[in-house]
Order: sequence, then C-alpha cells, then structure tokens
Amino acid sequence: MRINIPLSGIFFLGLLSSACSKDSTEPSIVAKVNVSPGTAAMQVGETRQLVVTAEDATGGSVTSPVTWRSSAHEVATVSRTGLVTATGRGSATITATAGGVQGQFLVTVSLPVSSVQISPASPTPVFMGDTLRLTAVGKDSLGNVVWRVPSRGRRIAPAVRWSIPQDW
Repeated sequence: MRINIPLSGIFFLGLLSSACSKDSTEPSIVAKVNVSPGTAAMQVGETRQLVVTAEDATGGSVTSPVTWRSSAHEVATVSRTGLVTATGRGSATITATAGGVQGQFLVTVSLPVSSVQISPASPTPVFMGDTLRLTAVGKDSLGNVVWRVPSRGRRIAPAVRWSIPQDW
C-alpha cells in the first residue's frame, strides 16, 4: 500500500519537529545582569574597571553584548569596556545593559583634599603632663569637609599622624 503525503504536509511536519526540539546553539535569554562592584566612593580623576556577568533564569552564565551608560557625565563617564572615570563631584548611576536587562553601579565622587586646617591655629602653651586636643579638617578645593580628626570615635583619616619635632 502506498501513502501519498502532499509536499505541504512534509513541510508542516518539518516545521513542527524543529519547533519541538531545542537547538543547543540557540542563545539563552538574559534574566539578570550583575555589575561588580555594586557601589564605590571615588575621587575626581580616579578610574575603576567594572565587571559585568549575565545570567539566564536558572542562574547559568550567558554571553551577551553589553552597552554602558552614565546618568551624569559631569560626575562619571564610562567606556565601552566598563572603565569608569570620576570627572566631577556628585553621584552617578552607571548602567550596564545585556539582552535588554540592566544592572547598575552607584558611584559617589568627591574632590581630593587640597588643604588641611589644624585648630587651635594659634600656638598654645603646653606644659609637661598637659593634654592639648587638636582637630584637623581636610577640605577639598571648594571648601567642603572631606574628613575630620577627631571624628567622633570613627577613624576617617588614618594617614594623619601627630608628631612633635625632636628639637622642640
């Protein structure tokens, strides 16, 4: 017995079988984008390389092209490779997009310390056994306080070291 299947029926069976089978070379869909690190404090002129990983719905790694965008170019710029450059004082969000899904990096940029003010500023007599409490304040070029020592119990500027000259 011979069965005649029209050519359009063979075409439909081919489409049906390819739709039901998963091709392993088919790209996975991006479900999540992680940007590392997630946040940072930077000073004007500093750079930081970001790393992005894309995951599918099962948490598996996915390869996908990434585009980068800064919410505030006057604060931070980002290159096509994810290199962030701090350009001005403020906060910015750097967004990485892969497969239509976004991940973010939050950066706060400050100006470097340009002056240190010590108080009391005038010479104060100190005798053996006396204690003199000094305060140091680091300010940026706009006069904003970047750090203060003592800092109410927190060590903000560990590089500040007090010393008395030997010949004093």
